[in-house]
Amino acid sequence: MTTATIRTSLLDIFIAPKQAFANLRGSGGNLLLLIGQILLTALAFYLFYQGMSPEWLVEQQMLTAGDLTPAEAEQARAMMAQSAPYTAIISTVFGSIMLVVVNAILAGYFHLVAKMSGDFRYQDWFGFSVWSQMPMQLNTIGLILLVLFADTPNLPLATATYASLNQLLLQLPIGAPFYTWAESFSLFMLWQIAVTAIGLKQWCNFSTVKAIIVAALPTFLIFGIWALLV
Repeated sequence: MTTATIRTSLLDIFIAPKQAFANLRGSGGNLLLLIGQILLTALAFYLFYQGMSPEWLVEQQMLTAGDLTPAEAEQARAMMAQSAPYTAIISTVFGSIMLVVVNAILAGYFHLVAKMSGDFRYQDWFGFSVWSQMPMQLNTIGLILLVLFADTPNLPLATATYASLNQLLLQLPIGAPFYTWAESFSLFMLWQIAVTAIGLKQWCNFSTVKAIIVAALPTFLIFGIWALLV
């Protein structure tokens, strides 16, 4: 893939995803874009946590620790205090690794589902997955901007999920049964699903309904099972 194609597709993936995926068809793994996403994700995590005081971070974590006995709370607080100074580095590394792992899993899923619909290699689907994640990168950019323009580095941990179903719609309080579930579901995921469905339709000639089902299944399977366990 040429750098010119990448530059054009970086805009098209948001405003004309059908055209973007037509240009990206069979383009391979798109390593350069993946590296860019990793660096952006790492920057967001590092900026978010590195300015927080350890005391603030511990207090924020304790808010979501659930109902603990005094002894359990004291033990949890001590453990959190030990790891607090390293949270920025740990989150940066873990977030970057998870980005690669998620793309690898999704690539395998798409390759399995669409293997009868075209002559695509696993690395093609890895590139497809990387491009379909671009709406979530806007979410990451939004977090970076929130951190940079904040009055204080001691931000609520919920700032990281500013576009969640909970914060934008449900407004569940901390401790509510579905609080973590709703905080974890970003509305950017719906955009990602839409972009993925358009890409599947373009690459595999799926019907609109089939493309949406295939695109949405991983997300809704995870959150559906999670909801049943709450």
